[in-house]
Amino acid sequence: MRDGAHPLMKYSTADFMSVFIDTGPFISYYSKRDENHELSKLIFTEIEKGVYGDAVTSDYILTETMNFLFKKAGRDQALVAGKKIIENYPILHVDNILFQESWKKFNVVHPFSLTDCTNLVLAEHYGFDNVFTFDSAFKQFVKVIGAK
Repeated sequence: MRDGAHPLMKYSTADFMSVFIDTGPFISYYSKRDENHELSKLIFTEIEKGVYGDAVTSDYILTETMNFLFKKAGRDQALVAGKKIIENYPILHVDNILFQESWKKFNVVHPFSLTDCTNLVLAEHYGFDNVFTFDSAFKQFVKVIGAK
């Protein structure tokens, strides 16, 4: 583990691969008309087979996904998606330490949202090998799966 890393760091070691899942892939997976729907399905199948190691997401990503699906597809679809996500992926929680780091990053990293900044901070602290996202801006900071 990295010196000074978050005390809950456990998802990445030299012998262990991991992937962090961003909001976009979840939305694409549950939105059949989304331009990335088929790609999302393909990569989620690879994730289920363990191609990228263990997959995790965060409470911020779950919230963002649920809010989007609730507004666009309705409560029932949001509940179905939320249940599947919660049952299949560990949900990392952004505590006060991680939030403060994310807030600092949000003040200087453009064009990233606060949620994007929490993703970057989580990737740094947990040492994720990959981030599954359709946001190509992440490529400047982490190894990305999915973005063109």
